Amino acid sequence: MVLVIGGAFSGRHDFAKNLLRKNGFLDFENEICDVKKEDSFEFFLEKDDVFPKTLEKFSSFLVVVATEEGCGVVPLSKEARQEREKNGALNIALAKIAHSVVLVVAGIARVIKGDEKIPIFPKSLAIFRHGQTKSNEEKRFAGGVSDVPLSIQGEKEVFFESKNLPKKISRWNENVKTQILFPKVVFVSPMKRAFQTAEIFFPNAKKIVVEDLREMKLGLFENMTHEELLAGHFADGTIYEKNAKIYQNWLDSGGKIAPPSAPDFPSESLSDFSARTKNALKTAISQLNADFRVCVLVAHGGVQMSLCSQFFFAQKDVSPFLWQTKNASFRFGSILDF
Repeated sequence: MVLVIGGAFSGRHDFAKNLLRKNGFLDFENEICDVKKEDSFEFFLEKDDVFPKTLEKFSSFLVVVATEEGCGVVPLSKEARQEREKNGALNIALAKIAHSVVLVVAGIARVIKGDEKIPIFPKSLAIFRHGQTKSNEEKRFAGGVSDVPLSIQGEKEVFFESKNLPKKISRWNENVKTQILFPKVVFVSPMKRAFQTAEIFFPNAKKIVVEDLREMKLGLFENMTHEELLAGHFADGTIYEKNAKIYQNWLDSGGKIAPPSAPDFPSESLSDFSARTKNALKTAISQLNADFRVCVLVAHGGVQMSLCSQFFFAQKDVSPFLWQTKNASFRFGSILDF
């Protein structure tokens, strides 16, 4: 996404249109989005999220045009000053995720972030997390070995979210919106809960199973609760005090060390999991034609966390675990180069 910023009547829109023409985009009207007051207010309400939906919406456009409020007169009223502050906060957030930022003054453009060629990256990822399972309801660690299906509540949840999806992305880029709502191909984890979710969300899309989209393998922590693990219970039925210490060490490491494993309960480290999910995205993209705009995946919270933290151009300094959303929700963002 390219952020074009400047004062009112500075020539921002003319620059944005010319930029798109130069890059071969004839349908430029649908590729430009203006930041409005309601966007700043929405962002203010969402700002505690690692990547607010307001930013996801803007990242669906190739060019975003924003007003630099610092170029204007300081408002007299407290309410207007607060609105200006919210607008400024959104502009800062947009500049952080933008590939390039261009300041336009009196019709003269200056690149203040990114390459002077102002590259545009239209390739994006929409990754959906599966609906709720009984393991989710019981707060169990259902990883890449526990092939649990959606619960009855989970099926209802996915159905509701699928019907609500058009409203959620109603103000998104038209081309992106169409490819999320009606994808020709959806790449899916081989696990039941993900495939069931894909069938409900995208009944008419071709489903391609990608083995590497499987959830992280949690070894002897598989399908156990936090409380059970703290009490020394492992998935193989053993109950030892040392088990609790092993689990605590894993927590203290931020999940970076591999959980303990057994023949029936294989595990993997966070780095191995990251490499596997990276391979999954490569596999998916290699099967799309050259003109794809959005790659749609249906997988798991761990996969969502891993891919977002590796490939989304935003918030690289936060914990990958913060990228995970609630069940039946999705994340969207531009795909960085591999």
